[in-house]
Amino acid sequence: MKMNASEIENLLKKIQSARPGIQCDLSGSGVSDQTVKVKESGTLDQSASQRTGVTLRVWNPQGRLGVVQLTSLELNELVAAVDIALEAAVLGPAEDIPDLPAVANAGAVPDAATARESESAKSASIVELAEKLEQSVAHVKSIHPDIEGVPYNAISQRRVYRFYANTAGLVRTQESHSVSS
Repeated sequence: MKMNASEIENLLKKIQSARPGIQCDLSGSGVSDQTVKVKESGTLDQSASQRTGVTLRVWNPQGRLGVVQLTSLELNELVAAVDIALEAAVLGPAEDIPDLPAVANAGAVPDAATARESESAKSASIVELAEKLEQSVAHVKSIHPDIEGVPYNAISQRRVYRFYANTAGLVRTQESHSVSS
């Protein structure tokens, strides 16, 4: 699901050309986790998961709001979701309807993460994680002859990607990467 700011902006422009005159915003996140565990017996457990969530909010011409949850940023799915959100907006409340964030009405305000294209830390493959963990266990065991094994050891990494974009021109992205053992 990871997209850079210009890809998200282009996606919103395509939605606007498919459904002219709509006002909408997109927010979402994706999480990728990888874990390798070594047990005392020397067995390796490996696991990996990816989760994605996208929220699309659409305001109809009467100012009512429709909200749709997605797991993808495919253009055809987003256009269909806009139609569903417009239908749902008819049933929405007539009062106390949220608007686009105030900063969005001032136009695009790039934040530090969007203003520069930075190279993010490269994620290791699950095979690389397993090799590093096995090397660490072997190193600990080699320190002293009385060390026969490591009872439990694990290494994991997580990459999180978040974004917000709206038809007023605001696009923000954030990415983080963490490793723990």
